[in-house]
Amino acid sequence: AGLIKRYGVYLASLPFISTALEVTSPMFAVDGGILLNGYALYVASKFDKERSNANARKVFLTSLWYLPCVMMLFLLHSRR
Repeated sequence: AGLIKRYGVYLASLPFISTALEVTSPMFAVDGGILLNGYALYVASKFDKERSNANARKVFLTSLWYLPCVMMLFLLHSRR
């Protein structure tokens, strides 16, 4: 469970790094960084505190839609 949280923090930095490198618009940091990653980190920390099948299922389902949404937002907010 701690590994899920750690990887979530690593993924949460990507929108801010791509915005700082001017690859994407600043709205990508808001959409992808704060909103999506905030929810993913919330689900991961909830699973870390209480390890149950229901929380594991939420982490799994979040991981299924998370990456396609981040990639779609990356393309939408791309500057090139």
